[in-house]
Amino acid sequence: MSVIAIVLFHVVLWHYLPEASNSRPFLYGMWKFQNDLLGSVRIPLLLTLSGVLAANKIARGFRNPGATTSAIVNYYFYVLWLSIYALFFLFTSGPLPHRIGSFPIFLRELLVPDTTLWYVLALAVYVLLMTVVRRVPWWTVVLVLAILAITFGESGRFSGMWSKLPGNALFFAIGVYASPWLKELANRVRLWFLGPLILLPMVLLFADGRLKIPVLGDVLGLLVKLAFAALFLVAVILVCRLRPVAHAGRVVGRVTLPIYVLHALLIYVWLLLIAGPLQGTMTTVLGNPLLAALYPAALTAAVVAIALAIHRVARSCGLGFLFVAPPQIRGWAANAYEPGK
Repeated sequence: MSVIAIVLFHVVLWHYLPEASNSRPFLYGMWKFQNDLLGSVRIPLLLTLSGVLAANKIARGFRNPGATTSAIVNYYFYVLWLSIYALFFLFTSGPLPHRIGSFPIFLRELLVPDTTLWYVLALAVYVLLMTVVRRVPWWTVVLVLAILAITFGESGRFSGMWSKLPGNALFFAIGVYASPWLKELANRVRLWFLGPLILLPMVLLFADGRLKIPVLGDVLGLLVKLAFAALFLVAVILVCRLRPVAHAGRVVGRVTLPIYVLHALLIYVWLLLIAGPLQGTMTTVLGNPLLAALYPAALTAAVVAIALAIHRVARSCGLGFLFVAPPQIRGWAANAYEPGK
């Protein structure tokens, strides 16, 4: 659900809001509010759950190949898909978001990301970081990462997707440290939990809007993200108690990598089409109130469906290495960090 929310966020941010800003002010405001809300939860929740999944590997340390293999595999995917993005930009033109415009920029992005792929690199960095500091008291790590989250948060001090790495490490760490408790949470959540969890971010947002102290505003901004992440986590747990939702979640949850790495490229292709051969499409869509209201959700569903179809075709055509690390990569990573070597 977090990954689908990321797709929807980019559909709205890159495509819908620029088109609807003048012709559909009400829908523009509605979808902008939705995007602002998603902005406070999609990455924090996704990274928290990623930390939960990585916790056991991190706890075993470097004497077990799990953590280093995970980091190397994630960096493999980052370099692979960064190269695919660079090739795509090489053969296309136009003002597409996060364009890789030259070979020097590509080389820089191998270590300093400025595309939506930053999350894939972040997983590699975070796993190594948390393994290195696994013996440091948890509260020390959380405090340092909270300071980084405030410094690199929404204050606008830094631009570029690279700033999301230090700015979001806290949420991954929370997933690692709170892993046992979060795994138990699914059985303990009750419907009444939603009441205080809805109230908490509202109170924090109210305080943030009236207190004009810069540093305090940054702290409140971080607390809002944490509160929204908790709210949506509980909401998702409750919704996933419905069997059809749980089934769909399991199906999509096993193939989040293809959706994540492909969604930006698919949106780019659509942006090029409506600027060229399909010019005038948005005029038709925005001219119909129902189509205009449902368009972002429909396009998001189409992007996800096409990404899953590409994933299936790729695996059947011998291109599985695009989404599953080859055995050679995993074997080399495990052997390179075997105890005693």
